[in-house]
Amino acid sequence: VPQTNTKIDLVLNDNSNLDALINASNNEKVASVTYSREMTSGSWGTICLPFDVESNREVVFYQLDQADDESDVMTFKAIDGVVEANTPCVIQKIGDTNYLELKASTFDVSKDVDLTVALANDWSIIGTYFNTRVYVTEETPNLYYIKSNKFLHANGYFNLKPFRAYFKYDGVVSSAAVSRFSIEIADEFSTGINSASVEAQVEGV
Repeated sequence: VPQTNTKIDLVLNDNSNLDALINASNNEKVASVTYSREMTSGSWGTICLPFDVESNREVVFYQLDQADDESDVMTFKAIDGVVEANTPCVIQKIGDTNYLELKASTFDVSKDVDLTVALANDWSIIGTYFNTRVYVTEETPNLYYIKSNKFLHANGYFNLKPFRAYFKYDGVVSSAAVSRFSIEIADEFSTGINSASVEAQVEGV
């Protein structure tokens, strides 16, 4: 059977993971990679991709700018310029479509790359390229994630789809304060994300 050297645009989505890109690139079959996700315009979520991206008329990328432990307010700021590959962050879908699509011709296929980014005031954001079940432990009692436009404090465990991220807080939070975190945007636009609440053992993000 004749071998073909035809290269493809590899599509990554919720039904794939980084292995699909690694396997295809090892066979030198990838000309470009596209990440796609159904996402309602105006909604918020998290993302972590193996290629550089930038905000555009369809999506804006944000990162935690500061966190006020006394008022329990987290302030996010739009990322100016390129969001480098393997950088987990928060996104808002904008524009007229309910479909997110990001494309690149260069990408990183390092499977063991560190996907943790240290943020302000003992916060960090951690990305994943695979279906992942994240457990709350005594060492990591304060884990947070975004689902359905809610900023949730994990109780027990939660599941992440590929190319998502979650937050870890290493400071001291009282049980009463857990549900009081609110989110603001540095450019004074409201996120529309509800303050953190507790959700037990949810099945997917």
